[in-house]
Amino acid sequence: MLGIILIYYLGKQFYTLAEANQRNKWGYAIAGILSYYASTVVGLVIIIVGIGSLAPDLIDPIPEYAYDLIGIPFGLLGTWLFYRYLKQKFEGNNLFHNTNNDLLDDELT
Repeated sequence: MLGIILIYYLGKQFYTLAEANQRNKWGYAIAGILSYYASTVVGLVIIIVGIGSLAPDLIDPIPEYAYDLIGIPFGLLGTWLFYRYLKQKFEGNNLFHNTNNDLLDDELT
């Protein structure tokens, strides 16, 4: 039940972001949900490989629901980073590609 509520909330956030920026609403909602699952899988692979290389006999006794709970923070972090990236891209405030070369001359407001 928690997973369904989490997926709904994540999809809704991406749907709202796409709607505010006149983009494909359902496409971005699905992309947001997929980013959660992809981040969860990548995070769990990193954890399992790390535990497997340090102490291989610790992997078997871990219950399956523990992997689910361990994967949630990785999924949320990856989804948050993807959301921030899309928001920056849609607003045109790309921090990595600043076209203004006179940063010191800008006035702070």
